[in-house]
Amino acid sequence: MRRALPTVFALAALALAGCSNTAPPAPAAAPITVAPTTQAPAGFGASTPTERGALPKALGQHAGLTDDSTGAVIADFAVTAIAPASCNAGASKPQNGRFLALTIEATTKSDPNNVLANMQSFGSPWEFVAADGRSTQADNSAAAMCHYDAPVLKPNRSYTSTVVVDVPAGTAGVLVFDPARNGGWEWSIAA
Repeated sequence: MRRALPTVFALAALALAGCSNTAPPAPAAAPITVAPTTQAPAGFGASTPTERGALPKALGQHAGLTDDSTGAVIADFAVTAIAPASCNAGASKPQNGRFLALTIEATTKSDPNNVLANMQSFGSPWEFVAADGRSTQADNSAAAMCHYDAPVLKPNRSYTSTVVVDVPAGTAGVLVFDPARNGGWEWSIAA
């Protein structure tokens, strides 16, 4: 019995060590980002970026958001119209010169990694780049006060919304939408 007692104590100590409340740290989750599709599915247009790093788009031409961890397209969208904006009562004057309303039609897909939650909406970030390279923030507070209709995106839904941007009056250039700050897409704007 004397020999068995130390063995019983050793086994009990090992068993109690396994009951500790201290768990090993969980491995860090890989960052998930939203990126423009680099392969152009049918209807998505060019997959060669401009000198600004954005993929050029025409009105009505689809763009795709991908989950970098899986490569799956989680949303496709198109800017279907660009027109002068009608502002809400009490809206301030444009800070940059003129308000434009962008009609955006979007369809979201399955999003198992919840990437869309990180994107918020199509309301920002928008930048206007003039032909001479001057950059202007187009999604400013004046544009949001004019009209704000940028829904929070959820999987497996269709949306039609209006985003107002504030761009310089009488200046041609491109509007760049770059939610992941990795190139994004651009649309030409006449003066």
